[in-house]
Amino acid sequence: GIIKKLKYPIVKFNFNDKIKMIKKIIISKKTLNLIKYSNIITFETYSKLDKKNMKKIIKKLFGHKVEKINSLIGKKGYKKYFVKIDEYYSVSEIISCLGINLV
Repeated sequence: GIIKKLKYPIVKFNFNDKIKMIKKIIISKKTLNLIKYSNIITFETYSKLDKKNMKKIIKKLFGHKVEKINSLIGKKGYKKYFVKIDEYYSVSEIISCLGINLV
């Protein structure tokens, strides 16, 4: 048979490596409005992290169900994930548990 060469090799990460791929939670005026009105939290990650693994990380870290994930790829080799948490949970509570005060 013909073996197709992959452009990117498949690399398996353990859970601790995946968590380290999250750079930061983005807090700005725009993201604060997303938190308050849309129940969306914004993360900046390394570009190798995919949506499926991001969903697993959020579920394991915070214990909340993820409704939807949108991603945006930046020019400088990072990804932004917009993670919509299920309506039964509050992103404001997650943010305050992390020590970030919302005004």
